[in-house]
Amino acid sequence: KLRLDKPRPFNAVLFDVDGRPTSGVKVWITKVGRSDLVSKDGSRSLIESSYSDIQRTVVAGSPLEDLFTTTTATDGSFSFGAFAEGAGLKLETVGSEGRPLKIGRQVEGTGTSPGRNSGSTGSVLEGMGFIVGARGETIRLTALPPARVSGRVVSSVPDVDVSSLKVGYQPSHRQSDPLFPARNFGPTSPIDVDRDGRFVVDGLEKGTINVFVHGEGENDAWTYRAAKDVELVAGKTAEIVIEIVRGVEVEGTVVAQGTGAPVEKTMVGVYGPFRPRTGAATKSAKTDAKGRYRYRLPAGETYFYVMGPPSGFTNLPDDGSSRTVTIPDGAARFEIPPIEVAAAVTVRGRVVDAADAPVVGATVVGRRDGRFRQPLGVQETVTDANGEFRLPENRNNVVAIGKPARLLIRFKDGTEFEASAMPAKDGAVLIRLPAAEKPPGHAEGPPQVAPDELAGIVVDADGKPLEGAEVDVWTWYPGNEATTDASGAFRIGKLDKG
Repeated sequence: KLRLDKPRPFNAVLFDVDGRPTSGVKVWITKVGRSDLVSKDGSRSLIESSYSDIQRTVVAGSPLEDLFTTTTATDGSFSFGAFAEGAGLKLETVGSEGRPLKIGRQVEGTGTSPGRNSGSTGSVLEGMGFIVGARGETIRLTALPPARVSGRVVSSVPDVDVSSLKVGYQPSHRQSDPLFPARNFGPTSPIDVDRDGRFVVDGLEKGTINVFVHGEGENDAWTYRAAKDVELVAGKTAEIVIEIVRGVEVEGTVVAQGTGAPVEKTMVGVYGPFRPRTGAATKSAKTDAKGRYRYRLPAGETYFYVMGPPSGFTNLPDDGSSRTVTIPDGAARFEIPPIEVAAAVTVRGRVVDAADAPVVGATVVGRRDGRFRQPLGVQETVTDANGEFRLPENRNNVVAIGKPARLLIRFKDGTEFEASAMPAKDGAVLIRLPAAEKPPGHAEGPPQVAPDELAGIVVDADGKPLEGAEVDVWTWYPGNEATTDASGAFRIGKLDKG
C-alpha cells in the first residue's frame, strides 16, 4: 500500500537583489528535502533527513515538468502545489546573463537569513539550505548570484593526463562544529577537467566544501591533497589549485585482539590530506589473507579505522580499532602499526515472561556503544511463537566475546524494556522479563481461555471492574454478545480459531 499525503501549496514572491519583484521569471525546483522526527528522549531528538535531486534534463518536456517548474506573475508571485506539508525545496532561476541564480529567503548583505520555521524538523531542513513554507504563508524570496570555484589540477607525476581526470566535491564542516549543516551536496555528475587542468564548479551555496580529484591511477600511481574547506560566498569566485603527487606507499595489518592473528576481509577506511575529516568522504581498502591493506597517500596526519569488520569480529570500544599517524614527507614506504578487532558473536536467543512463557511478536533491537540507535528494518527482528529471535548480523547486533549483549525489547503495545545478558559461545541469550507490578485497583481477567473463546475484562478509567457492560464481537450479527459480571469479566465462546 502507498499512502498519499494531502498536498499543501507552497506560495512565495520572488524579488531581485534590489528588492524589486520579478515578473515572468521561470523558477524550478532542484531538490526536495524531508526531515522526520524519528525518536525523542527528553530534550534530545533524533531527526533523519533525506533529499531527492530533480534533474531538469530528465523532467523537461515530460508530464512531470509542471510539477517542478513555474513562472512568476507580474507581482513576482508563484506557487507549487504538489508537495506534502513540511517539505523543503531548493529553488533556482536564471539571471539576465544566463547564469543560474540561487533563490533564498530575504537577505541581509550577501547572505540569506534563516527562515522563520521554528519546528525542529523544519529548522534542520532550513539549516541545509532548503526553503520550508508554513501553511497559509507566502514567503518573501530573493534571487542571488551563486558562489563559484575556479580551479586547476597540476601534476608533478609524469604521464598523468590531467584532461582525463574528473573533479567532485562534498560539503565540509567547521572543526569546532561537526554538526554544522551541509548545504552543497555534491555534483549530480563528475566535473570535467580541460587540457590545461582547469575546471569550474558553479551554482554553489554559502558554506564550505572539500574538492577532490578522481581518475585512472589514483591510489596506485599517484595521489593528491584535496582542497580543504573552500570558503564559498554568494557572488564570489574561490580560486584553488590541486597538485597530483607520487605520494607514499602505505601498508598496515588488522589482527585479532589477544592472539595477533591476521584478520582477512576487513574494510579499512582512511581520512587524511586527500580525504579531510571535515567531510564524510573516505576511501576503503580490504585486507588480504595476511590481514594486510595498502594505500598510496600524501604525507601528513592520517587516520585509519576499521569501517567494516568481517563476520565473527567487531570493533573495539572507544575508537580502539583505529590508528592516527603522521606519514613522513619524502618517504617511499611507511608501515602503520597493527589495528586490532575483537572476536564476536551475533546475538540470538529467547524472550520469556516471569512465568517462563514465550513472549510472542516482540521486536528486538540491538544496542551498541551504550546507546540505542534507531534501527533500519533490517537491523531488528521479531520473536516467533516460541519467543525466539535471531538478529541480523550488523554492527548493532554483534557482541565481542566476553561482553554483555544490550538489547531493547519493544512490545506490541509500544512499551519498551531494556535488557542485558551475557551471550553463550554461539551468541544465545535468554531474556526473562520481570513480573509486572500490578497498579492499585488492578483487576484480573478470566483465566484459562479456550482456543475457540474470546475472554476479557472491562474496567473504568480508574481500573475498577464495570458490571453490566455489553461486549459484542460483530455488531451487525446477533448471537456473539456477552455481558460483564460483577468482576467486569466476559466470555464469548463457539468462535472459529484464529
